[in-house]
Amino acid sequence: MKEKSCNIPLDSKTEIFVKFGCEKKDISKFAVLLFLYYNKKWMNIDRFDTSHGYVHRDVIGKDGMKKRTEKFSFLSFKSGLNIAIEFYKENYESCVRRFLDEKL
Repeated sequence: MKEKSCNIPLDSKTEIFVKFGCEKKDISKFAVLLFLYYNKKWMNIDRFDTSHGYVHRDVIGKDGMKKRTEKFSFLSFKSGLNIAIEFYKENYESCVRRFLDEKL
């Protein structure tokens, strides 16, 4: 299996990290993580991945713990990968606001 990864900067404090595996031109797994530079370190605040065998999104709190999961089991891995990247490009500001507005 071939694995590839890249970072997609969104602004000076926010970026997308993409990692995926391919087998014979098919996406076999992926993770798309939204990172925010917060409290002098990069924190993963939201992610789409296929770690449970289907596409899902985990919303992460300031404590680094998963707050909720949204399942997208109807998506193929290829569609899920593309949708996740586009979702963060279009909605990262609202993800950041949600994270920053969370009360500890």
